Amino acid sequence: MHRGGVLGGEKIKHELRLGQSLAFEVNIRVGGGYNGFDIHDIFSGKGGLHISLQSLCRMLRACISVL
Repeated sequence: MHRGGVLGGEKIKHELRLGQSLAFEVNIRVGGGYNGFDIHDIFSGKGGLHISLQSLCRMLRACISVL
């Protein structure tokens, strides 16, 4: 049971990494995410990541401006 839990956790981590890289890939293709394209559109029905690329860009800009 414990081993299954660890494997399940690794699978989730892998999916999150995949989701993040896919998000950045789409963000580049769509042109900076200014149209508010949602990552969860890609992962519909899987619970996915409910973060829009637009807000991701906004967060990145905010971090850069702080630096």
